[in-house]
Amino acid sequence: MDFGRRFCVIVSRCSYERMHKAIMAGMPELVAVTAPTARALRVAGGMRGCT
Repeated sequence: MDFGRRFCVIVSRCSYERMHKAIMAGMPELVAVTAPTARALRVAGGMRGCT
């Protein structure tokens, strides 16, 4: 399955573990109902250049 054309939606807190799993799966976007943790933002910024 090509995850590069999809996104992931989670209904729980966006932790760095979930962020890392989405990045490793090649998902270009991760949508969360709640705000991400500070560490998740650092992981996203380091891996994809996002904040």
